[in-house]
Amino acid sequence: MFKHIFIKKVLKNSVFKVMNIINVLTPKLQTNILLYASNKGLGNNLIPLRDVLTKDKYKEKYRVICGIENKKYKDMEADNIVYTTPVKSVIYFLFSKTVFYTNGQIPVKPTKKQNVVYVCHGIGGLKLDAKLLKVDVGYGNYFNHFLATADIYTPILAKEFDCDEKDIFVCGEPVTDVFFRENITKYDLGDFKKVILWAPTFRQSDYLGYVDSSSNEYLPLFDDNDYEELNNVLKKHGFLLIVKLHSAQNTEALKKCMFSNLRIYTHDAFEEAGYYLYELLPQIDVLLADYSSVYNQFLLLNKPIGFVIPDIEEYAEKRGFIFEDPERYMPGEKIKDKDSLYRFFDDIDNGIDKFEAERLAVKNLLHKYQDGNNCKRIFERFNIKAD
Repeated sequence: MFKHIFIKKVLKNSVFKVMNIINVLTPKLQTNILLYASNKGLGNNLIPLRDVLTKDKYKEKYRVICGIENKKYKDMEADNIVYTTPVKSVIYFLFSKTVFYTNGQIPVKPTKKQNVVYVCHGIGGLKLDAKLLKVDVGYGNYFNHFLATADIYTPILAKEFDCDEKDIFVCGEPVTDVFFRENITKYDLGDFKKVILWAPTFRQSDYLGYVDSSSNEYLPLFDDNDYEELNNVLKKHGFLLIVKLHSAQNTEALKKCMFSNLRIYTHDAFEEAGYYLYELLPQIDVLLADYSSVYNQFLLLNKPIGFVIPDIEEYAEKRGFIFEDPERYMPGEKIKDKDSLYRFFDDIDNGIDKFEAERLAVKNLLHKYQDGNNCKRIFERFNIKAD
């Protein structure tokens, strides 16, 4: 990881300094829109933006360039889409009026003629990022607009990403637009009393170079030998628990992961099973989460959340949180051991929801907009018009 950071720094101080000059001199095409993700392929907030741009009169007016790590993510054909490599994306960047990033950026400074928008891969998580991290991840500021879901995030993001507060654009996340649609994919989840999704954030990641916690279980609180016990508890309640591991989590040692009431998926296996996270979320009854942004998105659905956080003190020390008291922004059961998790299951089974009022209060604090019009707002802001 540190080798990669060194290479990034060398390139930024040599090749890309020249590219900054070239970018100033290159004409920008209003019709070129670049969607760029440096790893794991096109995903998260880029997908709904792409989908809208390939419909109706948008596709007659704009050329959409998807800069991706691997062309296996070419999962949608349209006349106005180009799928290309990260290297070629640099050339497209030079000629694009509008650029949207999720994870990773092309290290070329945008000009005043460009709108380079960091829509992130998930807004509203609790963990620190970028400049405020305790490790050097080679971060640089290569955008002139940043998406936030509420005003409370504006000063935090400005510090994390080394930008002016005026560069922060408050809007909802494009991925949550799907929550308000009727025509979503309906999944056959089986005949269960309740369906629970557990989406733990990563604790260790080789390709990112992070070790945010010494906890090395894929499911905090449980090692491989405990899965049968967990499955039996779920069976007693008639619950299905789907676990989606984070795309950045090391998963090489993952063993048997499919039981009658417990299904554990790596990120790739989850996608291979045909699931799209943001279409699945409206169809589940309960979320188990921790420090990442998925709980913030799930707040819009007003359903129970349990926060599995046995390592919160260590996580605060190693990674850090954006709020001084992160538990204040966790409107749900705080689960730090198996017994409290099982008691939470009991409450769910008995229809007890102790945190609805708190959930609504936190939702209103963290979401300025609570509708399905986020793509529309973004396009209006950056003058992307269908006609």
